[in-house]
Amino acid sequence: MPTEQPFTVMVCRGCPTESGQTPPVEVLDAVGSAVRECHHGVLISVPCLLGPTFCTGRPGGGVLAAVQACTVDRIAVGPAHLVGPIRRRAEMAYLCNWLQSGRWTRRPHPFFRHTPRLEEP
Repeated sequence: MPTEQPFTVMVCRGCPTESGQTPPVEVLDAVGSAVRECHHGVLISVPCLLGPTFCTGRPGGGVLAAVQACTVDRIAVGPAHLVGPIRRRAEMAYLCNWLQSGRWTRRPHPFFRHTPRLEEP
């Protein structure tokens, strides 16, 4: 059952991907389907999540996402989680399940090896 916890997820649609990797549009479609099942979930598609300087210098490609728990009024609660790189369909499916679980206080799956937590300002 999808979470009733409010959250916002931002997915980069401009991330570079390499041959055989899941393209950003496919990640956006899957995350969009998962978010639509969550009453208080919001999906934001962004051209570049961390800026072109970071993305062009990042080896291996893959889509990035950021997840922020919030109140129903969209006020941030706790730190955001940077998730990625999402390179395979299994990682994409895990992200969708993790979003629907509402358990964002736990780190995402070890698929996502380079996922520092973004602290609140």
